[in-house]
Amino acid sequence: MILESSLFVLFVMFTSSKPRHLFIDCGSTANFTDPVTGIQWVPDAGYIGVGANFLNVPLNRLTDITLSTLRYFPPYRRKFCYTLPATLNTTYLIRAQFHYGNYDGTNSPPNFQISIDSTITSSPLFKSSAYDPVVAEATVIAQSDQLFFCLLPNSTSDVPFINSLELRNLGINKIYDNLIYNGPYYLENVVTYNFGSNETVRFPDDPYDRIWVAQGTEGYQVLSTTLSINVSGYNRDEAPTKVLQTAQYWNTSVNLTFTNRLATEDLYYVVSLFFAEIESFAATAKRNMVMKAGTLNQIEYLDVYNLVGLDTVVEYGWNSATLNSTDTLSLSTTAFSLLGPMLNALAINRIYLPSQLTTNLGDVNAIQSFKSSIGLDSWSGDPCYPVPYDWVNCTVNATNGVRISSIKLSSMKLTGSIPTSLSSLEGLTTLFLDNNYLKGSIPNQLSSLINLEQLHLQNNNLSGPFPLWATNLTQLEELYLQNNNLTGEVPSLSTFANSSIQILTFGNQLLCTASGCPTTTSNSKFPIAIVVGVVVGVIVVVVILGIIIVCLCQKDSCVSPNQDISETPIPPVIEIDTITTLIPCK
Repeated sequence: MILESSLFVLFVMFTSSKPRHLFIDCGSTANFTDPVTGIQWVPDAGYIGVGANFLNVPLNRLTDITLSTLRYFPPYRRKFCYTLPATLNTTYLIRAQFHYGNYDGTNSPPNFQISIDSTITSSPLFKSSAYDPVVAEATVIAQSDQLFFCLLPNSTSDVPFINSLELRNLGINKIYDNLIYNGPYYLENVVTYNFGSNETVRFPDDPYDRIWVAQGTEGYQVLSTTLSINVSGYNRDEAPTKVLQTAQYWNTSVNLTFTNRLATEDLYYVVSLFFAEIESFAATAKRNMVMKAGTLNQIEYLDVYNLVGLDTVVEYGWNSATLNSTDTLSLSTTAFSLLGPMLNALAINRIYLPSQLTTNLGDVNAIQSFKSSIGLDSWSGDPCYPVPYDWVNCTVNATNGVRISSIKLSSMKLTGSIPTSLSSLEGLTTLFLDNNYLKGSIPNQLSSLINLEQLHLQNNNLSGPFPLWATNLTQLEELYLQNNNLTGEVPSLSTFANSSIQILTFGNQLLCTASGCPTTTSNSKFPIAIVVGVVVGVIVVVVILGIIIVCLCQKDSCVSPNQDISETPIPPVIEIDTITTLIPCK
């Protein structure tokens, strides 16, 4: 029985990153150099714009200092993505470490998955209350200038976290050529084992820094050598020398089982076995083995010594073995063999096709510009896959592929102006930017959104003219503009391409309808208000002059200081419209 390991390793053939080597200590706040490995680590703040740091994760006798910090992500998004710069067609090793350590005091590790760009590339990382570190490792070939490494919570209560993220440039690499370049396929590593040693081997003993976990089975004995192992034509898929210098052997046949390591359903796997004969008397004693994995045909009569000689490695296996959780790898010897079966190293990788669905490149560029313009840079990754942003909906079109169909950013405290880059989202049917702090005019460029059905811009600080281009949108059903500072005339419903459209404009003090707008005359005529004012002014002047003349002519009838006011005639009150004028005689 192969012993269970806490290590989970993942191989993926996909994209990668631009620096030759990049080592990110997630959750830390300063650079530091690991005194053991000499690796220079940097904080992760420059690669992700969301999450919170935790600086004192209990190590529980672990010695890796990068595991003492982590970044965790409160459960309010569907995914949290690191954006890593990439160089096209370059191969990288990507490794992420996850050490829970009961940092939150709940004794309940969260359940989440990993995605590379648009494809989910792992099973849930924490399937039980395990506190040992979990490692996710990927070999990727860059297909663009960036790589998205994302954490996907399995439920709204799960809080994903990550302790470290490594990127190693492997250059032009030939590992699994037919699976990478002819697929491409993904290889999810199930086991990578180092037999015959109690030491886990990694960098610098493995120049590619794979992690070969020390492994033992019942009834085994150990073989070892200090001699160099001939690894001719060394490439990425061969085991390193230190791993090949040790081996296990059994006196009789052995079945290596992988219970709970393989998927329950029948899936295809790459099975690689590494043999290096390190016993010189195998030349005469014979070690003649038979191997069988799952339901595939067995490999018979493998005599490593006679095949390659002493201290030279040979790799055998299957490129597409059909396996499930009940299958075993059997090693047995023939009747002609005096020595039992032996094994130096083993790697099993699950094969599966990556998702071929990615968001339309034009939409990706448009949404990237939109995010930068409006303060949403903390959202990263493919807008639609493997899960969309919380504020995005997407549709799959047979002609145009995956397009963004809906953006709903109501009450998100957005500031600035409406980005014109939205005009490139040709598949957009719904745009909600209401209840924010947006200002400026409504861009005329949005007239290119010919599929738009709902445009909600209410409760902002928008100004400028009413968007007359909206009358030409044949699919537009809702146009909500209330409580802004728009100006001009709102066209009648009959002028809209969709005459049944619902338009809300109240709360715009300077907007008017055709029947309620101020009217003006041509330049050749005075405005009516001016004419009326002049006429009224002339009348007032005439009345005043008349009163003065009357007073002068009737000077004796004016009131004297000694006269009883009750006997004095009261002059008439002259009213002109609403103006009352009383002028005393002198």
